[in-house]
Amino acid sequence: RDLRTEKARQYNIGFTLPVTLHEKIDLEITTDGYRNRVTDKIVTFPNKNTFNWTVMNFGKVEITGLDITGKLTYHFSDKMYLLLQSGYTYQKSLDVTDPEGRTWKHQLPYTPRVSGSGSMTLVHPLAQLTYGLLWSGHRYALTENYAENRLPGYAEHNVSVVRDVKFLNHALQCKFEILNIWNENYQIVRWFPM
Repeated sequence: RDLRTEKARQYNIGFTLPVTLHEKIDLEITTDGYRNRVTDKIVTFPNKNTFNWTVMNFGKVEITGLDITGKLTYHFSDKMYLLLQSGYTYQKSLDVTDPEGRTWKHQLPYTPRVSGSGSMTLVHPLAQLTYGLLWSGHRYALTENYAENRLPGYAEHNVSVVRDVKFLNHALQCKFEILNIWNENYQIVRWFPM
């Protein structure tokens, strides 16, 4: 109830570059660089347990980031193609409230410096097969960026098959997924393995 309204000054520059490399190959690259100066940044993170979260203002935060995405499409025919997509984010989110404070220029809690995703999808008239990857670099569970507060990075691999069918004049989508195919344990929230 005592939270202050967040105020931001944002600077951004970016571009999108669509290219046809060949009559069968389309490529699109998007890049965005940004610098944000935020006053009273609102940050939410679990403190004692996942049912008791802390919501607080950070006095001043500087965010510098870069987002890069790419999409490549290879057309086998009009109805069948391969789609490769990837994304990368670099985000430096630093607490710059008090130069004398313990958290001066520390990364905000649960904000990875690097993260990304990728997918490969084969689209066929019968079905769509997708392999996906989601990854995150290390994060810190608390405001102080000490080794004991550090959470390791993780990667999650998924596979899905999707088929669209018509049933009684309705369009239905049937989906079969295998999530976390390597059965790796990782923590998105500290002390709660997924």
